[in-house]
This record gives sequence, structure tokens and C-alpha cells, in this order.
Amino acid sequence: MGYRLRLIKQIQGVVMVVGGFVFLVTMNPPIEIVAQLALLTGLLTIAGGFIYIFFPELVWDTDVLF
Repeated sequence: MGYRLRLIKQIQGVVMVVGGFVFLVTMNPPIEIVAQLALLTGLLTIAGGFIYIFFPELVWDTDVLF
């Protein structure tokens, strides 16, 4: 994996982690099941962001899909 592609994936990971935290802080639905799904979504986004940051070689290259 090239250095630039690795750096791009790490930047995407940082954006995912920050977005997940913002989502968790701002999301406060009144219905309990929706709140649990929102919590799960935010935590999965943060976990995915950490995978992008620390293990970018595990993430598929988008140009392979096209």
C-alpha cells in the first residue's frame, strides 16, 4: 500500500471517529429502542474509524470496487 493511500485512509478514520463522537453527543431520541440503535451506530462508526487509523491495510481499496 502506498504512503498516500495509507494517509488518506487514516484521515478518513479520523473523520469517522470525530463524526461518531459528534453523533453520540448530539443524538438524544426520546424512544428507548431508537436511542439504543443510535448508540450502537455511533460506537460502530468510532470502531470503524479506529480500524481505518491503525489498520488501513485491512480496508479495501475503493478503486478495486470500480
